[in-house]
Amino acid sequence: MSFGAWIGREVRASDRLDEGLAARWLATFDLARPHPPIMPQGVHFALCTPDASTAALGEDGHPARDNSPESFLPPFPMPRRMWASSKIAFHAPIAIGAVIERR
Repeated sequence: MSFGAWIGREVRASDRLDEGLAARWLATFDLARPHPPIMPQGVHFALCTPDASTAALGEDGHPARDNSPESFLPPFPMPRRMWASSKIAFHAPIAIGAVIERR
């Protein structure tokens, strides 16, 4: 299988860290609402999540991979994904009410 058609594909999503999402995320860790309203690092994992219907999910729980132009990943025959490592740089704090873009 050639993966050339997927090289250079990009996915962009935007989200707003509203009061409700902030409260639920903070409750997960038994944290009080911060003052000033700057959220702890890690809240970015709860933002810009894909909004695929259950029927559109693959075996791994992510949006299904296929040959369509909308598919970010090619349909390789591996049913599970593993997050082995990453390097994360926090360029600025995320405040409650902020609009975030993921690319």
